[in-house]
Amino acid sequence: MNLENDQIREEFQDAKAQGEVDEEYFATRLGEVEREGARQEKEALATYGMLEGSDPRIAPLRRALAVWGLTPDDLFQP
Repeated sequence: MNLENDQIREEFQDAKAQGEVDEEYFATRLGEVEREGARQEKEALATYGMLEGSDPRIAPLRRALAVWGLTPDDLFQP
């Protein structure tokens, strides 16, 4: 998201230097990038949020496998 914001700001500066500034257009683009970034972050947390945990009884590997619906037994079956 930061890279996209930087690119939009750079385009804005270039347009401003050329006297072709449409501030509303750039503000709208920045808003869209920020909303999309927030949506992607929310989706990632919903999918992978269980990787972060404070329950010491659950091993990090078990949480990671749970993301994909697996158990340790799934890894070691002959």
